[in-house]
Amino acid sequence: MKVLSVLLLFIISLTTYSQELPPIEKFTPEEYGGENQNWMISQTSNNYIYVANNKGLLEFNGSKWKMTPPPNNTIIRAVNVVDDENIWNILSYEKWIIFQSQARIYLYNTLNDKFKVINSENIITKVFNIDNTLLVVGTFMDMTPAILIFTPIFLPVVTKLGMHPVHFGIVMVLNLSIGLCTPPVGTILFVGSGIAGGSVSKVIKPLLPFLAIMIIVLLLIVYIPEISMILPRLFEL
Repeated sequence: MKVLSVLLLFIISLTTYSQELPPIEKFTPEEYGGENQNWMISQTSNNYIYVANNKGLLEFNGSKWKMTPPPNNTIIRAVNVVDDENIWNILSYEKWIIFQSQARIYLYNTLNDKFKVINSENIITKVFNIDNTLLVVGTFMDMTPAILIFTPIFLPVVTKLGMHPVHFGIVMVLNLSIGLCTPPVGTILFVGSGIAGGSVSKVIKPLLPFLAIMIIVLLLIVYIPEISMILPRLFEL
């Protein structure tokens, strides 16, 4: 009787322990739409799972798998999820893979599979200062000389801050275009007033709401690169 009680207690303890283990669900390559080799896995705060697979990047939302093939048929060997972050430029340098965003730089070491993060607390301030400088320059200088003078000055700065050169070119042209509509040397402003047959002072007041809208659009393009980078990314520029 004593031996039976000990055996029953042992079986109950095993059952209780096994119930504490989480359920394990297996997926075959046919089910997730990839190849057999999976290199790395990462999970988001909303429980989405991303897997680096030989065929591409796998996404699992808890019920369905989605495969995103990489460009140029390359093999994705690492994945690391960064919540609420827009990665818009990826570079390769020696043993490092560099991921650039507006706020920080992520460095992936291909030798030991480790990530390093470099934060930049003042990037928005610097970009804002450059943006304001171009806006002021456009009010008293024509676009062509302004581009020739200030592009060699600002381009190395913004690229080190993680800003894409195409994005900077769009921002610069838009800044200087707004300057063409503002005094004291707004070329378009004087041409428009000449065609209308009125003075510049009479044209400025009705123009103010449009200038406000253009500045809002400029700020959106500066701080949300996806707005202006859709086509360049589509054509891999």
